Amino acid sequence: MLVKVTDVPDLSAGITCSFGNLTEVEGRVDGNQILCTSPAAKDVPIIPTDQ
Repeated sequence: MLVKVTDVPDLSAGITCSFGNLTEVEGRVDGNQILCTSPAAKDVPIIPTDQ
């Protein structure tokens, strides 16, 4: 996922991308863009079909 941002505080310390309450990954800041790599399917818990 690529997000373009404007008027945000300094993000040079790094960011964490959260995918719901499933997992978190370290994001990469490049100028006014934040790149969050989606977790691999094996890293996301299976959601039962009845939920």
